[in-house]
Amino acid sequence: MPRGRPKGSQNKVRAEAKQVFAMILQEMAPEAKEWLRECAQGIEIEKTNPDGTTVNGRFGADPGKAVDLLLKMSEFYFPKLARVEKGIADASDEELIVELRKRTAEVNADTLDA
Repeated sequence: MPRGRPKGSQNKVRAEAKQVFAMILQEMAPEAKEWLRECAQGIEIEKTNPDGTTVNGRFGADPGKAVDLLLKMSEFYFPKLARVEKGIADASDEELIVELRKRTAEVNADTLDA
C-alpha cells in the first residue's frame, strides 16, 4: 500500500502558509508598492549642515534592487517552471503530451489555491 500523499496532491501545510502569506501581501499591497517605489527612486532627504546651509537630495535609488524584489515576490504566485533539457525535436509525441498535461495540472492547482 502506498504511503504519503498521492502524487500531485497539495501539501496542506504549504497550502495554508501560502494562503496566509497571500492575505498578508494583499493587506500590505499599498505599503509594498510604496517601498518598491522608494527602493527604485530613492528617498528625498533634507539635511541641515552645522553652518546652517540646507542640502536636499535623493539617496539610495536602486531600480535594479526594486525589480529584483518584485520578481522575488512574484515567484510566490508564479512559481518558476523547471527547465526542460530535452528539446522539443528530441521528444516523442507521447512525451510532449505527458509533459503538457503535467504542467497544465500544476498551473490549475496553483490557480485554484490562490
